[in-house]
Amino acid sequence: VERSEGSYGDGHGEQLDVVAALDTLAGLVSGVPLILAGWSFGADVSLSILDERLAGWCAVAPPLRILRPDELLAAHDPRPKRLVVPENDQFRPPDSARAFVEGWTNTEVAVVAGGDHFLAGRTDRVTDHIVDFLAAVSD
Repeated sequence: VERSEGSYGDGHGEQLDVVAALDTLAGLVSGVPLILAGWSFGADVSLSILDERLAGWCAVAPPLRILRPDELLAAHDPRPKRLVVPENDQFRPPDSARAFVEGWTNTEVAVVAGGDHFLAGRTDRVTDHIVDFLAAVSD
């Protein structure tokens, strides 16, 4: 992004970054559930990663259009998924997100009231949804 030395990989090259981050994190912590979380583009990429070390996925404002639907591998995985979707998301509003994930396994859509895709002034509500998801997965 901007001045980084990396290059945009259409969501595919970034999958390698996510796996590298999981490798690093797994080496630093043990005995706690690992959750993949991402916002927007990062949400879509996180939903494309299947890894036995994961306890679930939390996707914030996922556009659900960066990768092909069949590349969103978490869709039919039995582990929990929560999509935190802003009420007024310009790219994938809640009703559209619900319809998109209707056939997914163990997936819920939580709505951030009053928020748009960029979540200005609503990050505390996003944090509440994520913390709630982490607590549910940890039980």
